[in-house]
Amino acid sequence: MSSVIQRIILLIGALTISSATAQTNALEEVFNSRLDLWGDRAMQQSNGASYEFFEKLLPPLRYVNADFRFYPIVLGAPNGRQKARLISNGSGVNLRANVRSWHEFTYPVMFRVGPGESPFGEHLQRLDGPHLVEVFLPIVQFSYEHGGGTYQLETFALVDPVYSCIA
Repeated sequence: MSSVIQRIILLIGALTISSATAQTNALEEVFNSRLDLWGDRAMQQSNGASYEFFEKLLPPLRYVNADFRFYPIVLGAPNGRQKARLISNGSGVNLRANVRSWHEFTYPVMFRVGPGESPFGEHLQRLDGPHLVEVFLPIVQFSYEHGGGTYQLETFALVDPVYSCIA
């Protein structure tokens, strides 16, 4: 390999490391702040807070290394000791990840549809959701077309101390 190519590779590697360090520092600053730095900046945009503003700040959610394959949406009361894990394609709540890095819940529930009992949300092209009610309420809605019908799913967490295990 020529020395010019080696220098270019080293330069690209250094730029990549520098960029990753700058992004990490910015993320750490946001996490450690007592203010909503990104939210405040988003509100100052000419069109207000938008998905387009936030999509550039964090990498998109992708595949999860768990049997359920989709990212979980955590449901629970603020400061509650117990949280539920809704699977982001609507296929279930507290499904087994079967990996050591996840805390497994006692009662997994899988949602199935139709006479063949297909998993809800199995075919993403027929799934509409997840959506939060009124864009911000912690009520998650899905709609899924299967077998000529449409199935709807709405999930939320109870926040009453009796049900949310807040002591």
